[in-house]
Amino acid sequence: MSASVARRLLAAGGLSVALVLGAQAALAAPPSKIAVGTAYTKASSGSVDNGIYATVTSMAVPAGKYAVSGRITVNNQTGATIDQMACNAYGNTTSGGDLLVDTGDGSNLLSGLATSFPIDGVVNLPAAGTIRIECISTSTLSQNVGARLVAVTVADIINAL
Repeated sequence: MSASVARRLLAAGGLSVALVLGAQAALAAPPSKIAVGTAYTKASSGSVDNGIYATVTSMAVPAGKYAVSGRITVNNQTGATIDQMACNAYGNTTSGGDLLVDTGDGSNLLSGLATSFPIDGVVNLPAAGTIRIECISTSTLSQNVGARLVAVTVADIINAL
């Protein structure tokens, strides 16, 4: 075998190794950003009264733009009518600051009955953070409040005129 043939074979082998290693590195690397259309969801419940706003559900999400929807369900077992239940949805990043997504409320919640109301909006989180729903009521008695929260990544948020 001549020296030039040996050099060509060695060069071709080195190129092959480099291509294989590059492909393996690309496959092992995490995606650089989240895919549009990814849905995050969480459902939970909590005890709410008239003391302070109580977090009913909260979920961690990566940085991104989200269409947020939620449904709050109040099961009034207090023995009295609850004049009002108010809930807010927020986005919050690790660098701080609440970004209001939406508010919702129910009124004249009769004892022994359940009611529900929606939360809908959008939020842009420039850094990883949380999206949460918190509630407060006019009743001094605690009641169970459940919430389902869904946040779907979107390509952009544009306020239409």
